Amino acid sequence: MLQTLKKFFNKLLHIGTEKDKDDVVKEITAYHSLDYYNDRDLHDIADGTPREEEINDYIYEQNYDYDKDYDDRDFDI
Repeated sequence: MLQTLKKFFNKLLHIGTEKDKDDVVKEITAYHSLDYYNDRDLHDIADGTPREEEINDYIYEQNYDYDKDYDDRDFDI
């Protein structure tokens, strides 16, 4: 059933109104947060659509580890 929804969401992202597209982005990101869809599924849904970049940005933000210890100071050794 989720595969059928993926096709439907992709079609809406191609031909739907801006409101439809906004709704699709909200739905698929909610499904992603519930682990119904993985990153690859979101890529498949967004592929070739006007919202592809927005969804890819969402995936990147979700996978970025904000809590990692990162020292950006530049040291000469």
